[in-house]
Amino acid sequence: MLIPANDAYGCETGGIILAGRSSLKPETAIGGDSISTELYGLSSAYWASALSGGRCNIIAQSGRGGTGISDWVGAVDNNYLASPPGLNGLPPLGRIFFRLGTNDCWADRSWTSLQTNYETLYGKLAGYADHVYLLSIPPMGGATYAAFNYRTVEYNAAIEAYCAAHPSNFTFVDDTSFMRNGDGTQNPAYFHTDRLHLGGGGMYYAGAALAAILAVDLVSLPRPVERVVSDTYPAGNQWHGNPLNVGTGGTFAGGSGGSGQLANGWLLSTDFSGTTVSCSKVNADVGDSNPTPWQRLSLTSVHLNGSITLESVPVGRTLTSSAPSDLEGVVEFRLNNLDLTKLQYFEFLMEANTGDLLLRRMRLDTGMASGVNHTGVLRHKVHRSGSNTPASAKIKLFILGAASGSNIGSIDFRNFTVRG
Repeated sequence: MLIPANDAYGCETGGIILAGRSSLKPETAIGGDSISTELYGLSSAYWASALSGGRCNIIAQSGRGGTGISDWVGAVDNNYLASPPGLNGLPPLGRIFFRLGTNDCWADRSWTSLQTNYETLYGKLAGYADHVYLLSIPPMGGATYAAFNYRTVEYNAAIEAYCAAHPSNFTFVDDTSFMRNGDGTQNPAYFHTDRLHLGGGGMYYAGAALAAILAVDLVSLPRPVERVVSDTYPAGNQWHGNPLNVGTGGTFAGGSGGSGQLANGWLLSTDFSGTTVSCSKVNADVGDSNPTPWQRLSLTSVHLNGSITLESVPVGRTLTSSAPSDLEGVVEFRLNNLDLTKLQYFEFLMEANTGDLLLRRMRLDTGMASGVNHTGVLRHKVHRSGSNTPASAKIKLFILGAASGSNIGSIDFRNFTVRG
């Protein structure tokens, strides 16, 4: 069994010698099964990072659907851009968020029968990052999965014990215990209709649980929000022409559901089925060290699958099939009395006309909670998806409705930078 070393200078035979920990690093990777993919749970990590100040810079999304320990114990050493992806080729990581075990529970495999492989994998993870956050296995429910829910309790207890025995390198995060009823069965409100994967509300609450831990662990890392931005292309490597929300020259199009004040360079459109949004510029709070005004979107009318799209033409170099390849996005956002039950998600991205995601989606799935007030920072630097040669691209904020509602609150944003 591999035993993580306690420091950088030595370890027992067969152990792992890790990089020194004199300072925290923001670089962060995400790995695991389908509950760590965009469709079914990745957003929980983005909520966690955002609500703890964006101090994590997520640089790899290595979640893979349908996988268990047999898939991961060897493939973790694959290149992070390979198919299937691993963690090799990344720079030294400050941390990994890793969730694995659901499929092994579904296969009714006991922890004891797989323990050696899991602990071998954990040792490998510790070789890639200063610290590994092992996230709990959610409860399983419904006709297909409920019979195997007892295994999730068994696995979580074993994973927690492993982390307790190796506290320098591992933290167990029980971010799903509240998704169980008093008797340990699954509360379906937190889950997708398949009763296995997290729904939007589950992602939000799981992310908030991890954020509480990260806020303490990462307090010494700086928040990445840039308050002075003067190096847009061609002077520097900043692609967004108006990260400081200057002016009110933005325009409205599409479903004609937008009105009010919109910062220069933005175009807002809505679907044609009654979605409306009132826009305004809001000054920074008195005493705020960041003087940048907020762009506010007050969601006055939403409905199922109704959309709001805010887009801006980037300023930058020629787009090719391989460049830009690793853009870093940072945006500060604020939620004001927002009813998350009326939205499916909102996301920030840079998308080419070919569909290539030059800045991958920084998505926050939503649900269950209402009257939500948060200030957060989304941040990542994940390799682009797609290898086409685009003719153009758009920097975007996209909001998708989940249910009908009026005056459901507002979303503010500022200092949306795209670099690389």
